[in-house]
Amino acid sequence: MNARVSDPITSHMAAESIKGTTSPLAMRLLKEFRKRSGTSEDAAYRADLHRTGYWKRVSDLLKSGYIEARLQGGKPMLDFNTSGRKAQIWKITPAGRAALRAYGTSKTRVS
Repeated sequence: MNARVSDPITSHMAAESIKGTTSPLAMRLLKEFRKRSGTSEDAAYRADLHRTGYWKRVSDLLKSGYIEARLQGGKPMLDFNTSGRKAQIWKITPAGRAALRAYGTSKTRVS
């Protein structure tokens, strides 16, 4: 997470302090991907995060290597989201499972 150039110094300090960490919201989504593969919207609804900017957290999970595309015949699997558009199906990776285990042993637990 990065602060904008125009943000106050405290925003830059906060952004620096959380580099390399995964947000609790992202971990809630990851827990849903552990239960079963699905679209980002599907995981967000199951985690009751559909009113948030959940797609940003899914992007974070992807960049961290915690989720990956679910493939069939070497091609990404797709499903329809609530708008009727096709969306990619994601699945948890071994790194994502390890991150959940590590997160579960920290003070803040995934609900």
